[in-house]
Amino acid sequence: MPNTELLAAAGAQVDNGVLVDERCRTSLPDVFARADVTTTCTRSRSRLRVEHWNNGYQQGRAAARSLVGGRSPTTTIHTFW
Repeated sequence: MPNTELLAAAGAQVDNGVLVDERCRTSLPDVFARADVTTTCTRSRSRLRVEHWNNGYQQGRAAARSLVGGRSPTTTIHTFW
């Protein structure tokens, strides 16, 4: 189970993880989240929480781009091996 209590108490939207968009932004202004605590929108518009180190790595890169003003959404396809 993802540890979402702190962000939920702060008012972030939570549903099987902290809800983030394709840029790792939460529903709170200027708050980003990444990795297996997040639930993100997939290409099919369903929500998915991925517990794999590669997801944390890819979302970390997306969050960093967003923090420095990048506008391009993450287009990562989840992979496992």
